[in-house]
Amino acid sequence: TDEAWLVPHFEKMLYDNALLSMIYLEAYQATQKPMYLEIAKETLDYVVRDMMRGEGGFYSAEDADSEGQEGKFYVWSHEELKQWLTEAEFKKFIAVYGVTSAGNFEHKANILHLSQDADWQTKKDPLIQTAHQKLFKAREKRVHPHKDDKILTAWNGLMIASMAKGYQLSGDQKYFEAAQSSAAFIQKHLFQNNRLLRRYRDGEAKFSANLDDYAFYVQGLLMLYEADFNPQWLTWARETQKIQDELLWDEQGGYFFTSSDDPTLIRRSKDYHDGAKPNSNGVSALNLLKLHDYTFEASYLEKAKKTLFSAASELAQYPEGFGQMQIALDYYLDRSKEIAVIGHPEDPQTKKILAYLRETFLPNKVIAFSTPQEARQIPLTDKKTMQKGKTTVYVCENNICQWPTHDLEVVQKQVSEFKKYALK
Repeated sequence: TDEAWLVPHFEKMLYDNALLSMIYLEAYQATQKPMYLEIAKETLDYVVRDMMRGEGGFYSAEDADSEGQEGKFYVWSHEELKQWLTEAEFKKFIAVYGVTSAGNFEHKANILHLSQDADWQTKKDPLIQTAHQKLFKAREKRVHPHKDDKILTAWNGLMIASMAKGYQLSGDQKYFEAAQSSAAFIQKHLFQNNRLLRRYRDGEAKFSANLDDYAFYVQGLLMLYEADFNPQWLTWARETQKIQDELLWDEQGGYFFTSSDDPTLIRRSKDYHDGAKPNSNGVSALNLLKLHDYTFEASYLEKAKKTLFSAASELAQYPEGFGQMQIALDYYLDRSKEIAVIGHPEDPQTKKILAYLRETFLPNKVIAFSTPQEARQIPLTDKKTMQKGKTTVYVCENNICQWPTHDLEVVQKQVSEFKKYALK
C-alpha cells in the first residue's frame, strides 16, 4: 500500500491468495526457478492451515486488524524478537529482515522484509529456520484477526484450481485433498434444485449463483481432473457447464452475469473486462474450449467462438483491460494440443511422461490419462491404445493426432510446437 512496497494490505482475501499462488506456479513452470514454487507452497500451506473448514471448503478472508490495530498480528518489535530468539538467531534475524529498534511501521513495530543483502535462499539458513518456528509459535498465542467464515462458491473455485495445480507441481497430497474436499463440499451443500448457490455459512446455503460462481467452479474441476484423471471431475464440470448455459447464455454471444429470474434485477449485465478477479466470460470461453477438446462436442466450440466474437470490439480497443479474454483467444488461435496418455499409472515411464507434461509451461493444452481398460470413459482417450505394451502418448490438434509415441523426447518436440505471431 506504499510506494516502497513495504506495507502490505494486511487483510488476506481467498481470491488474492488463489490468483497469486497460480501466478507463482505458472512462473515456476516457465522458468523452473525453485523460489516461485516455494512461494506458492507457502501460500497454499497458509490456506490449508488457516482458511479451511473441517468438512471442506475455504473461508473468504481474514481481517487486517486485531486488538484495534492494523497489522498487529503480523509485526514485531525489536524487544519481542530479542525475547523469543537466542542471541545467534536474533543477530542473524535482524540482519536478514532489516529489523531496527525504531521500527518501520506504526508503534515502533517492524514489518519483516528481506534486506538488500539477503535473498530468498537466506531463509534456508538453519538459524532463520529455527527463528521462524519459534516466532510462529509465539504469534499463534496472539489475538487472531477476525475470520470471515463464509464459503463462497466462486472464490472456492479459484482456490480449487490453485490447490490442484500445486499438487501437480509439488506432489504434496494435502493440496489435492484440500481441492477435492472443497469441490465435494460445493456439490453437496451448494447445489439445490439443479442450480448452483453462491454462499454457505452456519449450515445455510443461500443466493443464486452468478457467472463467477459457475465459471470459476468449472475451471477448478477441470484442473482437478488433470490432478488425478478421475472422470468424475469432468462429469461434474460438464453438468455445471450445462446449467450455466441454460441459465446465463446469451444467444448473441457470451454469458449474462445473472439469470433472468433474479427478482432484484433492473437489467441483466454482461461484461468482458477484468477486475480484481479474472473476467468470468473469459474464464468461460477457455473452459468451453477445453471441454470441447476433451469431448469433441461442437456446441462447446460454437459457444466459445461466439463469446470471443462478442468481446472482439472491446478487446481490440483496449486489450490491456481484457487479459483473461486474451488468454482464451490465444488458446483458440494457437495450435492447442489435445494430449492423450494411455498406460498404467504405476509404470515409471507413465510417471515420467505425466511429470514432464505437468511441470512444463504448456498453457494451451488439455491432458487426459487412462488405462487401456478405461479409455472409453473420456472421448479424448477413446479408441486410443497402448502400443507394444508400453505407455503411449497421442498428441493431437483438432482431433487429428500425430504418430503415437513411447519416447519422451518425441513427446517434448510434439507438444512444444506453437503458432508464432509477428508485428508488421
